[in-house]
Amino acid sequence: INTINDSFDLDIQRFAMFDFWSAASLVDAVGGVEIDISQEEISHLNSNLRGQLRLIGDPDQSPDVTTAGRQIIDGNQAIAWARIRALDSDAMRTSRQRTVMTAMIDQFSDAGPATLLSFVNSGLSSFETNMRNTDMIRVGLNGLPVARHVVEYRVPQDGFYTIQSNPWMMIVDWNRQIPALHDFIWGDVD
Repeated sequence: INTINDSFDLDIQRFAMFDFWSAASLVDAVGGVEIDISQEEISHLNSNLRGQLRLIGDPDQSPDVTTAGRQIIDGNQAIAWARIRALDSDAMRTSRQRTVMTAMIDQFSDAGPATLLSFVNSGLSSFETNMRNTDMIRVGLNGLPVARHVVEYRVPQDGFYTIQSNPWMMIVDWNRQIPALHDFIWGDVD
């Protein structure tokens, strides 16, 4: 949080975060997510999935994905899909991660009381946070009415960086990027 605050001239005080493993549990807690999987992604997804399942010691926990198209996938499958990098690019990988997050928010928004209660019971322990559980529940319930209106912003924004090839790195124009981020968050900022 200190690095984010220092790098982007922010003052974040409260946070909630989760990793790949807890994200899989959260996806399962909302009943899976609907994702449109391309034919080209299937082999990469399944390779990632088998590696993940070996790491958790349960190789049969989630089946391979065998068909392309829009489908409901479980948490392990969703994380394996979101981790695909070799097929295209890191930008596409982070796009997949945002797609999984948005699909999870959509599922949560459509959930009935029983699913929401199950999510609260199992899901809150998946977050690392400096917020109390009651605050997390309040934020979640207050966010439900606007959950379908999530607006994304990616840093660095296109046009605000150059690529250095050897060694590979993005060189960000912070003098343009930070005001653009602040404008996205708070509106017109002078």
